[in-house]
Amino acid sequence: MRLLAPGLLCSLAVSLLYGCSGSLGGGATGGTPGTGTGGAPGSGGTPGMGGVRGTGGSAGSPGTVTLQIALPAGETFCDENPSCTSTQHLTIMTAAGQPLALGSAGCGVQCSSCASIPCPELPVIACPAGNWGTAVSSSNFVWDGSYTENDACEPSGASVAISCTASKIAAAGIYVAQFCATPGTLSVTDGGAELCTVTGAETCAQVEFTFPASQPVVLNVPGPTLIQP
Repeated sequence: MRLLAPGLLCSLAVSLLYGCSGSLGGGATGGTPGTGTGGAPGSGGTPGMGGVRGTGGSAGSPGTVTLQIALPAGETFCDENPSCTSTQHLTIMTAAGQPLALGSAGCGVQCSSCASIPCPELPVIACPAGNWGTAVSSSNFVWDGSYTENDACEPSGASVAISCTASKIAAAGIYVAQFCATPGTLSVTDGGAELCTVTGAETCAQVEFTFPASQPVVLNVPGPTLIQP
């Protein structure tokens, strides 16, 4: 395996800093699946169906759902990201179409305490100049319903509200998942950085699903519409 590009190292640092509630392979950030009640193996000592550990999620979560991202065979997809950034491919929305901000509150001011949580000290990683190509591949994302909302609170003894981030758990129900990716090919520049050359228009898959669910929900991303020369 080749060494990680500096841009990816920076993205890793960002992931460590803010955290995420799910697990998304193929380049998107994520954490571990929920491990609340219901996560014990099923009868006979076998795990729950669909690769989900039972039906439990994090504290207060009604369970989990696995979203399987399936890109078309024989096609390649990639991103051309500015240094130390990444592209969001997966979006989860309510049935009414309201996007949810995936992840946990992390450090900063949390609404539950209205106090600032110190961020962990991370080594300084210099972001190189220029863009970096990264591949997008088929992957799985396990969601336990965690998301965040921006809000306001008043610190103890204060009369002025300040901005804060609230950690939320989605209620059981109907949601919509969307995954978008851009067709492209990776090549290596003279400087050693990978370059993503776009070969088609962005293509998306969208599916309505029930949360929680014991069976995986598959998002079949359609093949690209090629860009005419």
